[in-house]
Amino acid sequence: MAVVQSYAADHILLEVMAVVAMIVAYLSCAPPNVYCVENVVSVPPSSWRVTRDDMMTIFKTQSSFEESSVEFMRRLVEKGGTGESTHLSPSWTNSKDGQTAHKDSIEGAREEAKQILFPIVQELLQKTKLKPTQIDILIINCSIFVPTPSLCAMVCSEFGLREDVLTYNLGGMGCSANPISVDLAKRLLQNMPGSRALVISTEIMTHNLYTGNSKGFLLQNSLFRCGGCALLFSSRRQDFFQAKYKLLHTVRVQVSDEISYGCVWCGEDEKGIKGVALSKDLVTIAGKAMKKNLTRLAPHVLPIREQLKVPLTQAAIMLISKWKKMNLPLADMMTVPKGAMPSFSKGIDHFCIHAGGRAVIEGVQKSLCLRDEQMAPSFTALKEFGNTSSSSIWYEMDFVERFGGLRRGDRIMQIAFGSGFKCNSAVWVAMRVDQSKKGVPLKKD
Repeated sequence: MAVVQSYAADHILLEVMAVVAMIVAYLSCAPPNVYCVENVVSVPPSSWRVTRDDMMTIFKTQSSFEESSVEFMRRLVEKGGTGESTHLSPSWTNSKDGQTAHKDSIEGAREEAKQILFPIVQELLQKTKLKPTQIDILIINCSIFVPTPSLCAMVCSEFGLREDVLTYNLGGMGCSANPISVDLAKRLLQNMPGSRALVISTEIMTHNLYTGNSKGFLLQNSLFRCGGCALLFSSRRQDFFQAKYKLLHTVRVQVSDEISYGCVWCGEDEKGIKGVALSKDLVTIAGKAMKKNLTRLAPHVLPIREQLKVPLTQAAIMLISKWKKMNLPLADMMTVPKGAMPSFSKGIDHFCIHAGGRAVIEGVQKSLCLRDEQMAPSFTALKEFGNTSSSSIWYEMDFVERFGGLRRGDRIMQIAFGSGFKCNSAVWVAMRVDQSKKGVPLKKD
């Protein structure tokens, strides 16, 4: 009792204990951190590889294309930014012989999905030394191909995941679906502390050859390629020591006006031929959506001095404009400043901008005032693998790991655009650098 009374009389000790109790209470209430333990990207079989000449042979083999359509796609292929070693599924590559027409089938699409998904899941499990039964959550996003049974069911059946694994199959969300999957995994993991999530992003190309002659629909034939990524996320505290990245922020923006809603549209042309139409206003709409996303993201990643640029510049524009309108003294000597964009390079070390096409990447570069070397991950991913839809930002992350000079503590921003119209972003901090990857190209078969 005397000891307790002496402690009670010690005001400093009581204050220290109160502070410790507050810290413990705060930590117990705060959501757990979410880590990316490992990330793997797909390199499809060498038999799927296509050059630009192969692409033109494939197009010419389809008897439905008019000469003007073939010429239009040729210009797109040459100027789109893709290189000589991208990949397409056998339903396309069979046409490289100049005689076999494209065959669209559900079984062909299923086989393509197996060839993409199974190897990257197997590699991820080997790298993390996990058993499939240690996965608590499975999330797969694929926009166009949404079969029954689902892609999640396909992976569960192949690898023997637990019967109580939580599965989510996301479709129709376009090229920005990976950050959506990441955000969903984050929310689930934070509500299930100590659990693991396997996230897979892909796009299956078997169904994606448009065989009509409407220019808006022909764009898809020249842009998209096969690919995918598999990611292991965890909210287990002990995974702090082996994690590659910690997730700092996710921001999702959905722009719902009529023009934005229809700028990427899966439908039929005037002759009833199915395809995905891309609007000529796509780059402009993507820029507007990105501005809304970055406005929300900026307070989380930028120093105060960069955040103040925009409101201070807007105030100066309003003040000087009114001054000149009222023709006050020295009005002729004043110039209305241009709108300001904060420098995200002040808060972000590496940028992974969705490789949607050369025009999209160049538009983002101009808007964010980024240097060529900062855009290298996006341009390289586009050249080496094409637009692999939702997985493209992880091909770019892989490039950053190999050639981007990634260091522990660096912050990486991924930003992607998708139908609807959506702009979604994720910001990571590097916790571990895989030295075995540095300077080593991603091996192709």
